[in-house]
Amino acid sequence: MKGFPDVAGVLTRQQKGRMFAVELKRPNGKTSPEQVAWSMLLHDAGAAVALVRSFDELVQVMREWGELD
Repeated sequence: MKGFPDVAGVLTRQQKGRMFAVELKRPNGKTSPEQVAWSMLLHDAGAAVALVRSFDELVQVMREWGELD
């Protein structure tokens, strides 16, 4: 579906069973209106949602969500 996040799944540790969605962007990449709409919809439905621009950002988000030590 146009604009759906690049990676989606289910958290398995501290927030077990909660859906997550991650949009991957290049350092200067822009989100489309469809991507923004999907992110808002998923967030409002209770999913953990993030936009990351580097592997380090992804690791930090996964730590914040309790998936990494």
